[in-house]
Amino acid sequence: MKSTIKTAAWICAILLVSVSCYDDGTDCFDTATRISLYPDVELFNADGTTASGNESFVSAVTVNVGPAVSDMAWEASVPASAAWATVRRTTVASIFEEAAGGARHDLSADGIELVLQPNTEYRRTVVVTIAAADGTTADYEFTQLGQKADAAVTSEIAQLVFMAAGGSETVTYTSNMGDAYAYEVVYGEGSADWLTVVDGGVGTLTLTASQWDDQERPRAATLRIVVGSADTSMATLEIPVTPNAAYDYY
Repeated sequence: MKSTIKTAAWICAILLVSVSCYDDGTDCFDTATRISLYPDVELFNADGTTASGNESFVSAVTVNVGPAVSDMAWEASVPASAAWATVRRTTVASIFEEAAGGARHDLSADGIELVLQPNTEYRRTVVVTIAAADGTTADYEFTQLGQKADAAVTSEIAQLVFMAAGGSETVTYTSNMGDAYAYEVVYGEGSADWLTVVDGGVGTLTLTASQWDDQERPRAATLRIVVGSADTSMATLEIPVTPNAAYDYY
């Protein structure tokens, strides 16, 4: 008798939830389509192998509609501009071992295999797009290291502090990107145009600060140096710049 009462109560609860969902115009069950990979995205080495040492990246593709796995058709592609990347459908095999008893079962699922050619240049990326039959798409970005080193820029100067009277300071920096560099001064809120930058060629910038005797409005800025390019790789160095107020040392 108790079992019957519990069952009836459970059914009533389900019906009440369903009615409340439809009353407010919502659907109790999420029917969205979701696409997932397992295992997830992996880094590629310059020689075309994956970080785990495989010759290609293989991953099972799962399409869920709401909470349930769907057998909906899907396709995988890479941009035509990435001629160095090839993606195709494949069968992904795995072994499932029962927790109780230790019985082993051979399983298989539809998936993708991504193959990248060796990269003799700089780091690069490619996006694999998986498109389900209902129009849902999912993008997965893969990165491949290059034989050429990534962009880097360093300086022994961690920050610049000017006296209230102003003055000039020289910033020296080191980069492996040759003459591919750019710089800018980003001013803090409420302050602008109190720094002048003179480019002394690769590796040298001279900053000149104007006099500052306003103790009410603080000044702040950041010298930003960017080396490299989108075709190679890029690195950024940021050096904070501030002036001391007059009362700090008078």
